[in-house]
Amino acid sequence: AGDETFFHWELEFPEVFFDSEGEKMDSAGFDAVVGNPPYVRIQELNTATPQLKQYLSKQFELTHGKFDLYIPFLERGMSLSSKNGLTTYISPNKFMKSSYGESLREKLSSEGSLFSLIDFGDYQVFPGLSTYTCIISIRKGKESTATFGEATSDRLREVDLFEIDSQELSNSSWNISTGKSSSVLRSLRNSFPRLKDITEEIFQGVITGGDDHFILEKVSESESVFSVRRRDSEDVYEIEKEVLKKFAKGSDVRRNHFSNDDKVLLYPYTTDEDNSTLIQESTLENEFPLCYEYLLDYKSSLESRGSDSMEYPQWYSLWCPRSGWKFESEKIVTPVIAESGRFVYDSSSIYFNGSGGGGGGAYGIILGDAEINARAVTAILNSSIADFVISNISSQFEGGYFAYNRQYIERIPVPISTIQEDPLKYLEDANNIDIEDYESVSDILETLIIEIEESHSFLNNLNLSLLDHLGNYEEGQPLSEIGLTQPPRDSADSILQQTAAERPNLRVGEATVERESDTTVEIRLTARYKPEDE
Repeated sequence: AGDETFFHWELEFPEVFFDSEGEKMDSAGFDAVVGNPPYVRIQELNTATPQLKQYLSKQFELTHGKFDLYIPFLERGMSLSSKNGLTTYISPNKFMKSSYGESLREKLSSEGSLFSLIDFGDYQVFPGLSTYTCIISIRKGKESTATFGEATSDRLREVDLFEIDSQELSNSSWNISTGKSSSVLRSLRNSFPRLKDITEEIFQGVITGGDDHFILEKVSESESVFSVRRRDSEDVYEIEKEVLKKFAKGSDVRRNHFSNDDKVLLYPYTTDEDNSTLIQESTLENEFPLCYEYLLDYKSSLESRGSDSMEYPQWYSLWCPRSGWKFESEKIVTPVIAESGRFVYDSSSIYFNGSGGGGGGAYGIILGDAEINARAVTAILNSSIADFVISNISSQFEGGYFAYNRQYIERIPVPISTIQEDPLKYLEDANNIDIEDYESVSDILETLIIEIEESHSFLNNLNLSLLDHLGNYEEGQPLSEIGLTQPPRDSADSILQQTAAERPNLRVGEATVERESDTTVEIRLTARYKPEDE
């Protein structure tokens, strides 16, 4: 800035800023500023040139929080335009909903300077790059209306445009449906408390700094030991149960259930009501010798983690262990990205990973009032109303996915007072249950969620292995003895009667099962075979 600036706009373009007598013009500035700023996240900027991030934070008005590099470029473009000039950029659309974009939204809404905004949503404007973009036009001065539109291709003339009153804009999240859905969102916001108002904690999962070492597959268990396998090896290790925690990745978090229960987290920490404390190496060696032996096998790899700005307390530490008591509390869990609500109630002390980990991360939600039924809140968070809110306030990703970060989910309205009232006031029927047996809507929601959980548990415990049901060729009851069978026509002398024992290159193709009634099962099998001489 000042004398040290490498490029002086006013000196390079004096005719744009000064009159013939060298005086600054009232209309100084460009009539049009057009740009495509760099799309660089602040994390990358911090790594490459941390001093530039510090400079931008001090030099520009709108560079708050974890801003991206296009924000100061947009601010500079606005400052270079004339009184009636138009600044138009194709830029990331994240400022519309992110926390770092709040100051920009505040400026544009308070000054009424937004001229138009065309959002491309999850349409990829630049082939080969995953970028989520918009075209934003800003005019100095007070605009009474702003034009919005949603583009699903690069054919901008086909975009359906609509205008909204500039006074309806605020520093809250913007969405292309801001004009269409603002009244519904406003009504929800004014009628019910937000999720953040009823929670004690909304927290991220652990970040191990070495998932291959700490996230393990459960093979079997005994009274005090788990047999586990690394995901990058077939070797099996025995590790004490006390330092292993039930674990789920964000991709395992489904609507009202966890899709897998085969993972454990090696967590060499003790936990109290406040924090988690790393177990001393000598204690680990003496009290958990199996765990210590396993870690020693990978000590060199574990020691190589980190950098000048990322220093681990000990060679076997996790990067961010979080506080264990949060995972071991009654909570609600959601993945950080999902196509719709995938909230699940948990009281079984499942740990999960934070954002950035393989398989996606997750957030945990601990309610602040024990009187509020967590399962009932889970049902609300999985509702179509919650989906509607998230789709209007959250960042969108390719494929119809939305971000479920803290800054978005904490704004979901939760009708606490309503669900605590007499269900007869609102319901006539609820999934064939007797409403009169329940004191509140919350009790009914809890019952329904428990039924869903039990159904998922039943399905997860089903053995879907066809071979397990049929037995093998040497043992078990033949299918022909189980009931009336109908083999394929003319199959007696065909290759269909042979197995891999006679034809080693025989491979199973597809197997499907169809049930036309409770007493019939039709099994359709295909096979592939390549003769030895081909």
